[in-house]
Amino acid sequence: MGIGFAAESTQRGWRKWKRFVLFFLIAAVMHSAYDFGLLAVTTIVVAMIQSVLQGVPLDFKRPGQVFTPLLDGMRYGSYFYNLVLIIMLIVQIRRSFRLENRLQAAELSTEEPSVVPEAELKQVMGEGLFSKRKYKNFPKAIGSKLVLYQNLLAMQKHTATQFGLDMNGVEPIVRLRQAIQSLRLNHQ
Repeated sequence: MGIGFAAESTQRGWRKWKRFVLFFLIAAVMHSAYDFGLLAVTTIVVAMIQSVLQGVPLDFKRPGQVFTPLLDGMRYGSYFYNLVLIIMLIVQIRRSFRLENRLQAAELSTEEPSVVPEAELKQVMGEGLFSKRKYKNFPKAIGSKLVLYQNLLAMQKHTATQFGLDMNGVEPIVRLRQAIQSLRLNHQ
């Protein structure tokens, strides 16, 4: 997350990277908290629940004996913690994809029809989170290139907007528009 914030930031120096450092420190502290505390607490809670459900006493004072509820508590505690983290990761990925789709739709909606015709703009606006739009009126390779170039154009325009640059003066934007128009003309 910190790298994403830094990449989107228009600030310079420490102000740009402080979120990255902050998120790294949060991740390091959470990892340490998990290793030293949360795993132990989760282990004991799960072991207690399992010992009650199975009717096996949870006795820590028996030397040299393996306690099934305690071992299961360690295993299930790790599963639970990792499951929560995986769910958080999936939620964050979905949010990131939604933001990218909104940015593409907003940036491409201002383009001329020679770059993004109305029918293609409707596809951009209706694009799903985990799917890429396909242009059926072009060969597969050309349609894929058009989608790629349009997506790159949208992201370049977004970056130029953040820095307050003139769109017609940014070389990658001009070249991407020309490449899209050239593909469209050569394969109609």
